[in-house]
Amino acid sequence: MSLRKIGSLLILLIGFNAFLDTFFTFERGNFTIRLVPYAFKFLQLFLMLVIIVYFLSQRAVKIKTEPLFLILLLFIGDMMVSIAYAGDTVNPTDLARMIFWVLAGFSVYFLRQADCLDEKVLFRAILFNLGWVCLRILAFKIFHVWIGAEVRNDETGGFDNDGVVNNLGYSLVWLVPLFLLFESKIRFPVLLTVLFSMVASFKRGALLGLILGFLVYYLLNRRVPGKGKGSLSADLARGLSVVGLGGIGFLAFKDHIVARMDDIGGDKSLGSGRGIFYQIVLNHYERFVGMKKIIGAGFFQVMPMLGLYYENAIPAHSDWLETLYDQGIVGVSILASIHLLLIYRVLEAAVKRR
Repeated sequence: MSLRKIGSLLILLIGFNAFLDTFFTFERGNFTIRLVPYAFKFLQLFLMLVIIVYFLSQRAVKIKTEPLFLILLLFIGDMMVSIAYAGDTVNPTDLARMIFWVLAGFSVYFLRQADCLDEKVLFRAILFNLGWVCLRILAFKIFHVWIGAEVRNDETGGFDNDGVVNNLGYSLVWLVPLFLLFESKIRFPVLLTVLFSMVASFKRGALLGLILGFLVYYLLNRRVPGKGKGSLSADLARGLSVVGLGGIGFLAFKDHIVARMDDIGGDKSLGSGRGIFYQIVLNHYERFVGMKKIIGAGFFQVMPMLGLYYENAIPAHSDWLETLYDQGIVGVSILASIHLLLIYRVLEAAVKRR
């Protein structure tokens, strides 16, 4: 089997992650049910390692270094070291998930270097995931049809499907930049569907990130000379359609949106009361002395600490604060380097394309 075929199989399996996780979740169900996604993940990991080992073992293609991957590896290394001195019980799920996707990134990066990346398969996998996530959101919000395994809320004892749909907004933020890498005749209809689905789920931070991301993408893309630029009237028509669709979404899901906005000041609501638990995290970090301020409290320590103040342990709702508390100044410096490098690469690409 060729490297291209192995790579295409890996892309297809990665594309089915969101579909499979809909019906077999890691958090719920007995061990037999959990074996399904575990086996699926391990198969993908096996294919990733095959691709990486194959690429590194051959000498026909010179390996190009990518600074972003090196910094990500440094960040993961810092996480793994911090597990050793973490005071409370460590949940390795987030670390395992990050390692999984970094290995996936390495695999795709090596496939592309070896000219073995089937971009048609990659595009279809991304499009399938966008469609699947939008379908789940809209089916639940418009037709009250739940697609997937029921997810129980441990606090209320009932099913928290609305909370799951709300969190699906993050998936749209992750998938849209990948979708925009490809030229497509259906780009605008897809983005309209994504926007409407995001309004329906109304994940506030994700919606804001998506809107700001669209604006940055549009402004930078308009400054790049070349074909495919529409007229001013066409741009105006697109803008009006976006505003109109957003207005329809607000009217259609008004009750949910108003409820989500009303609880911003709530001190018990997940996603709200940030002024309270932000201050708690900062106060605890300020009490650190010596080396602990530099290296942090250890991996995954914010949630058990905030669990002392809330009924359920909650995250810091800020990557920067959580990294500062868990991994100290070292972790924040690495995280800042990742963001600065990404901003530099975006600006560099815009300048080169001009």
